[in-house]
Amino acid sequence: MRGARRKTSGEAILEAALGIFSSKAVEETSMDEIAEAAGIAKGTVYLYFASKRELADAAFLGPAADFERTVLESNIARPRVEAFASSILGFFSGRQVFLRELASALKRRADYEYSERVRAALVPAVCALYRRDPRYPIASLEPVAEIIIGSILEICSYRILEGRIASDAEAMAMLEDFLKRFFDCEA
Repeated sequence: MRGARRKTSGEAILEAALGIFSSKAVEETSMDEIAEAAGIAKGTVYLYFASKRELADAAFLGPAADFERTVLESNIARPRVEAFASSILGFFSGRQVFLRELASALKRRADYEYSERVRAALVPAVCALYRRDPRYPIASLEPVAEIIIGSILEICSYRILEGRIASDAEAMAMLEDFLKRFFDCEA
């Protein structure tokens, strides 16, 4: 195979980990399983990734940055409920593993750089939207923002991961209604 680039062990480890994460949660996956799937010794995994947390961050920091760019940056300056809901649902529709792991990590307050990055971007954005409405004189908005974020991710999970919401249209209606209840956004 002339011209074909050979994968480094780090790339092979990351690819093996993502393959396992697609069917099994990060928290349920062992480094032994990842090493076996990559076809390398467990010690080699630790040469590239000091911990499973570091490996999960390597796997999900890219999607976290994509979320900031494609969902937050394009919607926060002038929020429109329909566009924001559509961006959120569309983003996670193509990233089921990231949705599952992000929702789980945020709910458990797990110490992952990727989940903290998303939380750190979303909380101030949600708080800024929330402050637009004088009916909500809440001094400590961070817990409220985390509840709102958790609910948004739950709606996405019910549709995308569990199929408990029958269609994208129904999930969109739920997201739009939910967002309209909290934010003074244009309809």
